[in-house]
Amino acid sequence: MTPRARIVVIDDDAKAAAAIETLFREGGHDVACAHDATAGLGLVEKVDADIVVADLGIDGLELLNQIRKARPRAMVILTTASGTVKRAVRALKSGAEDYLTKPLDLEELGVVVGRAIEKKRQIEEGRAARDAAARVAVPGSSLAAIEKEAILRTVASVGGSTSRAAKILGISPRKIQYKLKEYRAGDPKKDGPS
Repeated sequence: MTPRARIVVIDDDAKAAAAIETLFREGGHDVACAHDATAGLGLVEKVDADIVVADLGIDGLELLNQIRKARPRAMVILTTASGTVKRAVRALKSGAEDYLTKPLDLEELGVVVGRAIEKKRQIEEGRAARDAAARVAVPGSSLAAIEKEAILRTVASVGGSTSRAAKILGISPRKIQYKLKEYRAGDPKKDGPS
């Protein structure tokens, strides 16, 4: 199941925009539409969109560049009635996630947007994991030191329960017990619970 997303649709063709909006609203997503580049950019600046589906015919690649500037983390899917391979390559090199030609196949658009939502979710999870590691890490510390800090903090946060800490960290209680014993042997202050 695709997670719920915030989607902005920018298309000067009211019928196309309405069809896209209906498709994604029925899929459980939050959708906002604009029918020209200026209104679309206003929406992109206002709405923290996960996905932007924009008609490239409205303002060429300039619209894409402005969307990327306003929402660098948004996945942008471009559509156009006048698609060429050269134009598609330029769009993808400029940061578009995908490029579809009109008339749109709504089923294909749904698949493309679903993939983009999943990719964005994975990117955000990776970013969150890196941020969490950075909060634990001290500049210049080794991976072993970071691991030690994570284990000790987790064990302390669950009142010394190695089985609960193991569940949180996704490793075996035996591994945590081994690491705690290793830390106590290497530090006369006896790190961690006894």
